[in-house]
Amino acid sequence: ASVDYTVTVAFPTGGVLRRGPEVRTQVVRTELLDLPATAESRFRAGGTVRDAAGDAVADAWVVLDSGAWAGSDSSGRFTFTDLPPGRHRCHARAPDGSEAAGDLVVPGPGADLVVGDRPG
Repeated sequence: ASVDYTVTVAFPTGGVLRRGPEVRTQVVRTELLDLPATAESRFRAGGTVRDAAGDAVADAWVVLDSGAWAGSDSSGRFTFTDLPPGRHRCHARAPDGSEAAGDLVVPGPGADLVVGDRPG
């Protein structure tokens, strides 16, 4: 099942809209009704890919050691779904060939990867 929704916020021209922190983790828990209190948690988690100047990197490939992959959007954001909790090694490659690696801790704040800021 899925739920889609749209939020519309109206404010006067020239107004300033302040938003809260970005939500990067979503939890889905499933339970079998005919078994005693067992539940499995699966997560949606992600992060951003930026270059050494701090600019978003679009169309970067982001791969986990498990083989799951995602692409970054125009804001440099990427998302993985259906992840088990734990530490997942994350590798990114930008369209120019520069690379970065880091850990995506699930649940956690997300992985912010900076490509091209160090050799290799």
